[in-house]
Amino acid sequence: MLDSSARAIDQVSTIAGLDPNGEATKTIPIDRPGRYVIRLTAEGKETGTFCVLVGGTALPAAKAPGYPVRAAAAVVSPLPPAPPPTPELQAVPASPQPVAKPIEVIGSKCEERLRVGSDFLFDFNRAEVRSEAAPALAELARRIELARGAVMIEGHTDAIGTETYNQALSERRALAVRGALADRGLSPAQLNVRGFGKTRPIASNQQPDGSADPAGRQRNRRVGVVISTCR
Repeated sequence: MLDSSARAIDQVSTIAGLDPNGEATKTIPIDRPGRYVIRLTAEGKETGTFCVLVGGTALPAAKAPGYPVRAAAAVVSPLPPAPPPTPELQAVPASPQPVAKPIEVIGSKCEERLRVGSDFLFDFNRAEVRSEAAPALAELARRIELARGAVMIEGHTDAIGTETYNQALSERRALAVRGALADRGLSPAQLNVRGFGKTRPIASNQQPDGSADPAGRQRNRRVGVVISTCR
């Protein structure tokens, strides 16, 4: 039993061996002054069909409704079933968008081309290698090191701008990649560079209606590493 502060103040043990008309009563105060008590009365034999009567000054209206009865019959009427929970509204996750790969590997007879989108390496219209390019450059360095031979680093641009400007930009970007790979331990003598400007697109720079094609232009802005696989 617990008092009003939820501290244990007493306990009642099972009393065995009662005759059919016997009873055992325990009165327990449940407040500090002792004005309110709980009276527990066990009636009947300990056969599985006994009950406990609860009464006292704390429960003045408690009455004994004719015990002992079967324990199963003394179960309090269940509350009406609760209504089913309202299903929570959940946002449907959007379909994941395909993530562009920093390096695209194109193999052919006696040649392996590693394409890296310029957007992975440089800011727009710039030739300084970004710090975020480190994973792509590390993968390039690994593959070039395995090749053990000379490779060609090629720079390409989209069609925006003049031929002269794009040619120079493509060369500067190829040289920047060469320098970044040399910083990772590759021999500069192994790394040849060449710029193609906008002369070798791999996608259309325009839509069929003549409007700009941003996706095609993005593919054309790239740096490629050509590895010879035939010896």
